[in-house]
Amino acid sequence: MQDIRESDWKVLRGLTDVAMERFFVETLREAEEKLRDTGGDSRERFWRVHSMMLERRKEAAELFDNLSRSKAIIRLMMMRSRGLITDDEMKKFSPDLAARIDPLG
Repeated sequence: MQDIRESDWKVLRGLTDVAMERFFVETLREAEEKLRDTGGDSRERFWRVHSMMLERRKEAAELFDNLSRSKAIIRLMMMRSRGLITDDEMKKFSPDLAARIDPLG
């Protein structure tokens, strides 16, 4: 995996907290929906939410844990594909990196 330019690395580090907040807001919204679902009893709803939260924890780790320059491009691709980085935020990156992330962009 290729390293990322210093300027793009700084942009990504600045956006990581925003992307993480979006991820967890989305996760909590999904958990609330599962809790409100009237299908099944409270125990079944609990286990559905528990299972979802375990899955989301793994996703969060893949997206955000141990972010390094050598992993930055693939992590940015993952964040972008999840909708955690907006079109306007992509404009902050260098044109060549933005084109690699959004080739049809």
